[in-house]
Amino acid sequence: MEGRVRGNKPGAAAALVELGCPLHLVNRNGKTALDVATSKGHDDVVAVLTSSQVNHEGETALDDATSIGWPAASAASAASAAAAVCRKHLGKMDLFQSIKEGDVVRVREAVEDDPSLLDLREEDSESPPLVWAARHGQEEVVQYLIGQQVDLEEVDRDNYTALIAAANWEHPGVVKLLLDAGADPTARTVGGYTALHGAARHGQVEVLAQLVEAGAQVDAQAKDGWTAVLWASYLGHEEIVRALAALGADLALVANEGDSPLHFAALGNKPGVAAALVELGCPLHLVTDKGQTALDVATSSGHDDVVAVLTSNQD
Repeated sequence: MEGRVRGNKPGAAAALVELGCPLHLVNRNGKTALDVATSKGHDDVVAVLTSSQVNHEGETALDDATSIGWPAASAASAASAAAAVCRKHLGKMDLFQSIKEGDVVRVREAVEDDPSLLDLREEDSESPPLVWAARHGQEEVVQYLIGQQVDLEEVDRDNYTALIAAANWEHPGVVKLLLDAGADPTARTVGGYTALHGAARHGQVEVLAQLVEAGAQVDAQAKDGWTAVLWASYLGHEEIVRALAALGADLALVANEGDSPLHFAALGNKPGVAAALVELGCPLHLVTDKGQTALDVATSSGHDDVVAVLTSNQD
């Protein structure tokens, strides 16, 4: 209703009230429609909203709209259009809340009532329904939406597909559903990250093999040059580092500023990962754009355990 209030449309506001559009809803600033009308000085709309019940003369809100200068036909037309907008807005809120809660019955009912809801997006992240369901790990809803033949590669504001969202929000069951349905494992975010990056960052060993088997590039580099193994090294996920190495990851591949997996293990103070990388053959001699080896990074950072690992493996 707030859009009709901002536009100073008393007839449409009256019709919406009569058709049952809620008066108590608040916008992001915590304002009701009445608050907006009052602050804008739209007195006719204020009058409609403050007297939403049938008046003493038995007039309805639509009667009131025509009495203040709206022709009956125009008021009815505005009422129909505004009511449709109101129903769509309410349907949208109900759809995305139902998806978040995993209420597949309500989702199905909403979509059957209005299939066009599948074209809508969640307001904050601009997620389409499938991405929203994947983010929240709602497997039944994801399965239902796949069955509705929604676009598996549709993206949110940050270019996250449903598969990338599932990997980053740690939902392996959803990842499998999407891969089985044919989701693209090479899709990238705005920053160039893939689902494999997400799985590596969050320590999801079982997801790595699924993604690579489905066609994910084990050495895919984001715009900043980071690979999955670089993230795993920095965050201390030794099991992920070993799994990626077994899948063929290049341990000599560096990020844009020349940092290798060993550099990131040194920077993150991850001696276990550093030891694993040395064991797996990650080169010790690589230098960054600043001319630093991994040992230099560990020493300057005061990461003595990493220094011990690296110095014990010097030639």
